[in-house]
Parts: sequence; C-alpha cells; structure tokens
Amino acid sequence: TGISGLPSNKTIQFNLVDDPLDFRLLATPQYQVGGGNILISPDAIFSDSDSNFSAPEITISFVGIAQLGDKIAIRSSGFNAGQVGIIDKQVFVGNQHIGDLNGSGTNENPLVIALKPIATEDQIQSILRAITFAQSLSNPFGFDRPIQISLLNRETQQREERTAVVKVNTGISNAFTPTNAEDSFFRMDVNRDNKIQPLDVLKVINEMNRGGIGSAEGRKEFDVNADGALTPRDALIVINRLNHLSAETVEAQILYFDQSLFPTAPTYAVSGIVQQSSVLHVALDDSPYQEITPVLQSGSFVLTDFQLRSLFGTMGPGQHRLRLFAELDSVLTDLVFEI
Repeated sequence: TGISGLPSNKTIQFNLVDDPLDFRLLATPQYQVGGGNILISPDAIFSDSDSNFSAPEITISFVGIAQLGDKIAIRSSGFNAGQVGIIDKQVFVGNQHIGDLNGSGTNENPLVIALKPIATEDQIQSILRAITFAQSLSNPFGFDRPIQISLLNRETQQREERTAVVKVNTGISNAFTPTNAEDSFFRMDVNRDNKIQPLDVLKVINEMNRGGIGSAEGRKEFDVNADGALTPRDALIVINRLNHLSAETVEAQILYFDQSLFPTAPTYAVSGIVQQSSVLHVALDDSPYQEITPVLQSGSFVLTDFQLRSLFGTMGPGQHRLRLFAELDSVLTDLVFEI
C-alpha cells in the first residue's frame, strides 16, 4: 500500500559504492622523551582492489602543532625482501630503488618521498610502516603531535590523507601541555616581558591569593594551561619550565651598511652574542621559525641579509620584525627594523 498522497508504484533504488582503496594507519604511537625514534604506523595498511592508484609522492608533515626538535624520518632497516633501506637520499624496498627523499621532516619542512612509477602497493605499504618520530630536546613539551601522511594520486591528482597522533610522554609530573607550541612561551611569560622567570610564578601566586582558586574569567593572563581555571598547577607549569632552562640568552642588534661606501656589502645584518648554543631559531614577521647554525667567534655571530633572504625570501620596504632564541634560550629577542 502507498503512503497517503504518494503513488504506490514508485521504486527507490540505492546504489552502494565500494571504495577500492584501503589506507589505514592503525596506531596511536607513544613517544618517551629520551628514548630512540618510534614507528608511528608500524601496522599501516595500503591496498587498492582495482589497482589504479598510482602515487608519485608521499608527503609526511606535522599538522599545525609541533616544536623545535620534532623530527620525522624513514627508518632504514635493510635491503632484504619487504625491508626499507636508505642510501644517501635514495629509498629502497628490498633491493629495488623506488624513490628519493626530499625535505628535512621538521615543522617548517615536510618530508617528501618522490616515488618512481614502478612503486607497488606493497612497497608503498612498507614505506608507511617505516615512518618514525623523534624529539632531540631533553625537555620538550608534552602535547600531542598530529602527523599527516598524504598520498597524491598520479592519475586523478587527488590526495588521500590520514593522520597519526603521537602521544609524547615527558616524564615530568604535571608538565605543561599547550594546544599551540609557539603560544606556550607567551602563556608562561605571564607579565609579557619576553622572559620566563620566577616573577611569572609570583604573579600567578599573587593572583590566587587575591582572587582565590577557581574560574579564570576576567584574569585569563594567569591561566597558564588555558583550562579555564586558576589553580596551583598554573604556577607549577612555570616552575617546571624554569627547572629545565639554562641561562642562555641571545643578545642581538641590527647593523646597517652604507651602500655608497660599501657597494658589495649587505644592506643590513644581525649581529649578536650567544654563549652556549650553536643553533639559533629565527623567525621573520609571521613566518615559522627556521634553524640557523651561525659561524661563532668567541660567541659572536653575524647573520647577513643574504642569509635571511635565503630563508624567508624577498623582504619589501617597510617595518619588519625579527625574533631570535637559542636552543637553550629562556629569553626571546625581538627586533624591529626598517628596510
């Protein structure tokens, strides 16, 4: 019988579409700070029942949240059947060269495997199972690291993307777990003077004494872990960070050169002093931080505009902002200059 008002002789047909691609990561990897690198998808599955998925590249990148020292790589285990081996930047599965590595696998520079057309589904699956995560710092933040694995279909130019979330265990009780890596520095810098120091702890404690423990409404600058409440944990987060900081500081200034006197000299340079670290982290305007290893002479370094342009591209006229900190730095150096 028909439904009132509708004809009873109509047929509704449903077509079920079977996706021939089976691409799964099947893992929630756990990384222990101080341990070796870990496989993020050791049981990954990649198969295509109609065998028409041809991948020219695999791109592996952090999704939004990462920290300096985070590193993606491919584990080289050998050259026997099914094993992934790396020689220089050449990627082998078994004894067959099926692709080449590009990129550094950091937050600013994803790791890309450019595949040869001969790469099979089983070989792609072997590569997916060999992807690793590691952290080089001794005291990183304990937030989750989402890592996206993207395969580009050579024929359709469509991407198939999957995400593995690496859980990072710092081993520090009540360690800070921010939702944004770069924002974490500024949340712990409670008084916003570009330094993390005992005064920031005191500010949190004084506010708890003044307004009590409880809601952070109206005093969110003291809510270090951004959980909506002001509690002793907010002070403990800063204390934990201070216990794991060195006294390293970058002192820097902008130098300008007179082109009429020195026509081959750079227009400007950053000159500074760093006591312990050999690596600087530099960001220009709104760009992500980039690592630079300057030549040090008695702790002094110079970064020319040529070096900065090679990292950040052409800088137009006007005001620019340059931020620097060292590998073990507790002070962010913030410079504003004109071109």
